Amino acid sequence: YESRTMLEHETTEPLNVDDSRKLADLCEKLNFSNYLDNFLLAGFIAVAPICGVMPWRSHIWVTGASGSGKTWITDNLVYRMISKTALMVQGNTTEAGIRQSLQSDARPVLIDEAESQDQAGMKRMQNIMELARQSSSPEGGKIIKGSASGSSVTFNIRSSFYFSSIGVSAKYKADLSRISILQLQRNTSLTAASDFEEIEDFYKQTFARDDMANGLRARSFKMAPIIAANAKILSEATRIILGSRGGDQIGALLAGYYSLISDNLLTPEIAQNWINSQDWECYKEDEQDLDEKQAFSVLMESIIRHESDDGVMNLSVAELIGIETQSAGATLARHGIRINNDSLYVANSHEQLKKIFKDTQFADKWKDQFLRLEGAESVAGYKFAGVTKRCVKIPIVN
Repeated sequence: YESRTMLEHETTEPLNVDDSRKLADLCEKLNFSNYLDNFLLAGFIAVAPICGVMPWRSHIWVTGASGSGKTWITDNLVYRMISKTALMVQGNTTEAGIRQSLQSDARPVLIDEAESQDQAGMKRMQNIMELARQSSSPEGGKIIKGSASGSSVTFNIRSSFYFSSIGVSAKYKADLSRISILQLQRNTSLTAASDFEEIEDFYKQTFARDDMANGLRARSFKMAPIIAANAKILSEATRIILGSRGGDQIGALLAGYYSLISDNLLTPEIAQNWINSQDWECYKEDEQDLDEKQAFSVLMESIIRHESDDGVMNLSVAELIGIETQSAGATLARHGIRINNDSLYVANSHEQLKKIFKDTQFADKWKDQFLRLEGAESVAGYKFAGVTKRCVKIPIVN
């Protein structure tokens, strides 16, 4: 059997808790929009090198305007602390390239400049995020691909992903529930320069030194069983507030943060008390992030051509619904949409609807999403421009 290249293993003396706490202190000085984001960044740096042993692999996306400090954080904290164990790539890398480089190695993946400039870039980043989604689960993302030789090739992806960019490509619920978006703010105060000098001086005295950076990874390796156990305890505590997926995602990062300030195994009581004392409001699932709500928004915001006595206009579906004329109703019907008695009827299958949902995650399955909306129900048959079709009836809420 051909041997793979040996992964880097840290032989430096692990940091003691007094020194590892300095990373938590350093991250807390950073200018994130929410103070808990500072904890999550520190936690990611601690758990990423041991992502393969974690019960859940969390991903983060550091974003902010130009000049907010993304590059400094990426270069001096994330890359420096994790780089020996990581696969580091740029945003124009493909999912296949990452997958083939990882094979079955449990290594963190660091992606800088994760921007999407065009349709091809958006598709490329979406494929990478799908890989990250598959990697999150306890078993990892086992992917089997065919090959030119006729035999299959198996990849088992168990990586934590780090993204950094000005804009964030993650927009679907499946991505947002697995990627914590950490928003940096540009410091425009008169003390901004001195604040940054303080952060940089603290960094130079601590983790700019090789022994500190190497010792931090060694500490994570040594504490891996405790960190994994604490992740389960913190996930259970967080689920009460953020739900199952949110608990898994945040719990793993908080376990990494806790490993920087303590050598101990948490008790469920201490974990729950700490979780309850924090403000998690901005981390709760936004109703608008639900897939069914996004699918409905796609439909309502779609622009279609409408001909009336006033001429030809391009109007959104929502605007046409508000025009109570026979011509508006006829235009909607030709697109598989009808209004009747304060209810919206949307055909399960329709050529015009296929065009509306083309290039979205709801192509050919908008019916399934609409049935999840409150009060929606399936209707056996309804006429759309003279053609009877099965459809979904959705109550209109003013």
